[in-house]
Amino acid sequence: MASQITPAEFARQMGVSPQAVHRAMKEGRITASHDEQGRTLINPETAAREWSENTRYRIEANGARSLQKTVDAIPKRSQLDARAVREAYEAKMTELKYKRAVGELVRADEVLAGWSTIITMARTKLLGVPSKAKLRIPELTTAQVGILDELIREALDDLSESHEEGKQLTGI
Repeated sequence: MASQITPAEFARQMGVSPQAVHRAMKEGRITASHDEQGRTLINPETAAREWSENTRYRIEANGARSLQKTVDAIPKRSQLDARAVREAYEAKMTELKYKRAVGELVRADEVLAGWSTIITMARTKLLGVPSKAKLRIPELTTAQVGILDELIREALDDLSESHEEGKQLTGI
């Protein structure tokens, strides 16, 4: 019979956290036994096989595999491999923070808020053109001012419809 080890030792061998091993035992994904003193022990060969057969990647709501896999989904990963993954992730996050700090990267919600403000101001100014035209050209009739107002509103509606179609195509 193979030697038995503790869940913590198994976690070190697999390069995962002790919590991940305990969760796998609780969920029945790996088998554990107890010795005479009541300590939990694991057969490392059996548990490693069960681990690789019974663990999966975390799936995101959109069906894609998560960038950050669940720790217990990486069978037989050494501590060095896990550290390398963590360091690569931290390096990428540091790069993104740097690009944001120097202005090479902006948050999408900030861009959207800025454009919303600009578009609202442009719409307000365009809707004011007929009134300003009447002030500058007094001989314009009320009907002509109404036509100008109607043309501007039609143009704004067309732009709005184009924007809605663009949102559907881009998902923004």
